Amino acid sequence: MENVQNLSAALPSHHVEALVKSWFAEDSPDFDIGGFIVGDKQETAHLFIKSPGMLAGVPFFNAVFKELDCSVKWLYKEGSHITPKPKEKIAFVQGPSCNILLGERIALNCLARASGIATLTNKYSNLVETVGKNEKMIMLCIK
Repeated sequence: MENVQNLSAALPSHHVEALVKSWFAEDSPDFDIGGFIVGDKQETAHLFIKSPGMLAGVPFFNAVFKELDCSVKWLYKEGSHITPKPKEKIAFVQGPSCNILLGERIALNCLARASGIATLTNKYSNLVETVGKNEKMIMLCIK
């Protein structure tokens, strides 16, 4: 595994927790029919990665499932660049099946968004670094 700087301390946990609570208030139904159907049997959900990129948003993903009394075990660290093998798992979520289902959309949306931004930022950072080594000037315009 590569050497990755841990930036999770840069995010005060009370801010992350407040954000997560607001996401649940906006996203969660008053009566969760899906949770009613699946029940509260203890389960393990597997998180797979589909395409290469940077892993970002781990503190938010963890906070979503912490709020639901679930635990998350990561196989990669925040900031890792992952080039996945087919069906490669990057994390496991354990807890009541109804809670896993309730947090799934919020957690995955956050992780996908943060990882997409980190991947694109890393791409442009590497491009600027490469150009800088060749002593050329580059202008990047994003519409």
